Amino acid sequence: MKITGAFSLGLFIFLLFAIFIGIGLALFGFLINEFIVLVVGLAFALLFCFPLVLHLHGSCAAKKIIKARESAPAHSASAKVFSKTSQIIWGLVSFELSDGSRKNFRVSIEDFNLISESESGTLTYKEYENQLLFIGFQAQF
Repeated sequence: MKITGAFSLGLFIFLLFAIFIGIGLALFGFLINEFIVLVVGLAFALLFCFPLVLHLHGSCAAKKIIKARESAPAHSASAKVFSKTSQIIWGLVSFELSDGSRKNFRVSIEDFNLISESESGTLTYKEYENQLLFIGFQAQF
């Protein structure tokens, strides 16, 4: 499942709202001098603080990875399509480079359908921390 910006913002607002409810409940318990209500309110607020911190940390970490991947240099190499495997929402394509090495890429179904087995051409990709990112394949006719 791909998390969109609107979903992420909605989750953030929900968690913040839940934390404020917990704090409000704790303050209410403090004002009426009821220890149980105070403890329940604090527990409620802390319960929703943990996912909020994880959500914010995950968003920042994901943005760093995306930025690093985008800034990685693109490589181009002469390659031949060695094999293709279709999945439901993506495809796996294995390319054999001119030096004999093979690289496997997860590609979109659109790109998968445009690539034919045993086809030769120019493969463009990025490599970041031992992960390969498919950019494109231009077949030679």
